[in-house]
Amino acid sequence: MKPIGLIGGTTWVSTQHYYAKLNRAYQQAVGGIASAPIIVHSVDFAPVAAAQAAENWEHLGQFMGQRARELEAAGAGAIAIGANTMHLCFDAVQAAVDVPVLHIGDGIATTLGHERTLLLGTAFTMAKPFLRAYLTERGCSIALPSASDQAWIHDIIYTELAKDKVTAESRRRFAELASRFDGTRLLLACTELGLVLDTENCDLGLVDSLDCHVQLMLAYLLNQQ
Repeated sequence: MKPIGLIGGTTWVSTQHYYAKLNRAYQQAVGGIASAPIIVHSVDFAPVAAAQAAENWEHLGQFMGQRARELEAAGAGAIAIGANTMHLCFDAVQAAVDVPVLHIGDGIATTLGHERTLLLGTAFTMAKPFLRAYLTERGCSIALPSASDQAWIHDIIYTELAKDKVTAESRRRFAELASRFDGTRLLLACTELGLVLDTENCDLGLVDSLDCHVQLMLAYLLNQQ
């Protein structure tokens, strides 16, 4: 069986959840004390975040593509990019390797269906069309927060969640945002947002992009059984 290669570290907070959730899902599916064959390449997020802020996506595409090549050389049979925002570099990553790259949007679209859904994520993920268009093309109905809401959401992700910091005030703000949405579902299109929105502070349906991506990764592994 060829392992799956995960480009992690963007951020380490979500990477640990990828690792734990994939292993739990794999063990439940296979049984016994099985654990998922996975190679994690954890990068330093500080220079990545700086390049994001500078909108240097060409550099980031090259950087992520090189990390994918290293995972392929290590034996990975498929690649997963462990962050929604870094899917801005998806085409560059896929072009860098011969193995498939599992797009987080495919897992999300399968779960969402056609219900009107509010997309939450970094400013890049909310404002740029790369994920929203990907989902819309697959029949999803996507709404966005206001520009002012997008600003504080982005700030909390980078100044708190990326450091594994969760405050009661941030949970309150996200809960209040959810209560204002007139649809039925929230898409947590940042792999750290599960830290501030859950069934304890939100009555809407929650679709966690990390969970959706893990299901794609699991399917890749199980299809090799």
